Amino acid sequence: MPRRGVCGMTIGGKIREARSQAGFTDEEQFADKMGITVATLRAWEANIETPSDEQLERLVEATGADPAALSHLARAAAP
Repeated sequence: MPRRGVCGMTIGGKIREARSQAGFTDEEQFADKMGITVATLRAWEANIETPSDEQLERLVEATGADPAALSHLARAAAP
């Protein structure tokens, strides 16, 4: 079961929300912008994998998401 942050959201849910709010409804377009595969994006959003710090930085740049929230959720997801 994925670990949830204080707000009850998982890192995957926050990534999905940030992508959607930034207007990236197409997974392939967003994955290309991030320099990752669609499979990696899906793994993040399904809480199977967690983005690296560098990938989180690119995610913030691409979506305008709150970097503190993403970092907190990524740490909560770490084994």
